[in-house]
Amino acid sequence: MHNSSRNPSTKNGIPWVLVYFCKCESRPEAMKLEKQIKNLGTSRFFEKLKSG
Repeated sequence: MHNSSRNPSTKNGIPWVLVYFCKCESRPEAMKLEKQIKNLGTSRFFEKLKSG
């Protein structure tokens, strides 16, 4: 969906490439994870993943 140019907020980054996937049990859990990623910044989030 992000690569289809339908969403104005994501169409500037086309083509998007999936680099991380995490299945959450619920929407609130997914939203909490998204907030953590955005607060840390993606580069710091991935560094944290690499370090364990």
